[in-house]
Amino acid sequence: MQTIANGLKGPLKRPQDLIACYGGKEFAAILPQTTVAGARFLAATCLAHIQSLDLPHSSSPLRVLAWSFKAASLVPTVGQRVENLVQMADQALYEAKARGRNQVVTWPIDR
Repeated sequence: MQTIANGLKGPLKRPQDLIACYGGKEFAAILPQTTVAGARFLAATCLAHIQSLDLPHSSSPLRVLAWSFKAASLVPTVGQRVENLVQMADQALYEAKARGRNQVVTWPIDR
């Protein structure tokens, strides 16, 4: 996990950006004042870096670690709940997995 975390932190350039372990096998990137396009670009950069590591994964049909990145963005409003942002990102993740992994999908779902 440390190798992956370091790979994800590499593309972050701003001091306010944060990568954190979220759940067992997930990471969250908190990117204040970042558009969905900016988050998509950063996720694609991280994906390319992680893929270049060619990390073995014995239970994957690809025999290497596969990644799916989800991205969602919102401008907070009064009464907005953080759970809404997590739900939007999760929908993007399900779509990425349905498409075969090793890709980035944003919310609203980009087709």
